[in-house]
Amino acid sequence: MAGGIQRSSALFKASWSVLREDKTLLLFPILSSLASLVVIASFAIPVVTLLTTDDTLRNEVISTINETPQSSEAAAASTDPGGDASPIPEGWEIAGYIYLFAFYFVTSFVVIFFNAALIAAANERFQGRPTGVGAGLGVALKRLPQILGWTLVATTVNLILRAIEERVGLVGKIIVGLFGVGWAIAIYFAVPAVVLEGVGPIGAIKRSGQTIRKTWGESLAIAVGFGLAGIVVGILGIALLVGGGIAIAAAADGGSALGMTGGILIAVCGVVVLVGWAILSGTLRGITQTALFRYATDGTVVSGFDQHDLEVAFQRK
Repeated sequence: MAGGIQRSSALFKASWSVLREDKTLLLFPILSSLASLVVIASFAIPVVTLLTTDDTLRNEVISTINETPQSSEAAAASTDPGGDASPIPEGWEIAGYIYLFAFYFVTSFVVIFFNAALIAAANERFQGRPTGVGAGLGVALKRLPQILGWTLVATTVNLILRAIEERVGLVGKIIVGLFGVGWAIAIYFAVPAVVLEGVGPIGAIKRSGQTIRKTWGESLAIAVGFGLAGIVVGILGIALLVGGGIAIAAAADGGSALGMTGGILIAVCGVVVLVGWAILSGTLRGITQTALFRYATDGTVVSGFDQHDLEVAFQRK
């Protein structure tokens, strides 16, 4: 574990040095977050509007959330033509599943697209070509059919795993969870393969699997290193949010304007820590992933990275 953390630290520092020289790479996670908010709003607003205008549907949703079946009187009223409530429209459940799939697909596409653009921009920089937001987005747009195909596959697999997990017992959940981990490992290099080699979704899975098998080893330790750092930062951010909330509540009870201001500032700091880490870690992960893929596929040691760090990142078979 200690060795894995040290290797993660070395690659983190290398990625950080690359980021310091090209801070525009930070814009891709920011654009991804903003676009995701737009997508969420575009899907949420119609649902909220529908629920506020259709009383029957709203009651059905509330009943489902609370997991309390309708009473016999309510059920009779919903089906009795002479009752006050109108019958529940047929096909709402199917429409809901389609809407949910569309939501997952679009949100996944946004994340994958901007991650692909980040990888493309990092690769352009590693090759000494002019880079920036436009360059990264340009490459991602050229790979749009492949990105759409990969998004469809990734979304479908993730939703199937989630659906199975919700319907099985503890042992089944463990098995599905292990399969999910294996799937995540197998597709670790899928997006770089799509962007840098232009392969389709099936080709991306094969290429990623080949790369993993060819240079199997410490990529998991790298992910663990980023994950541990994320846990530490997450705890700090949540602690600040909770502390700020407690301070705000105490100030509200005591009527202290100074305490209220302090609580708000603490909570804002918590939000900044969480959002800032999400943007920073996403950028560093994309840079590292690009460097590792280039080294794993053609042995290229990209600018900013040390060959020794890349060699120990993977233990060749």
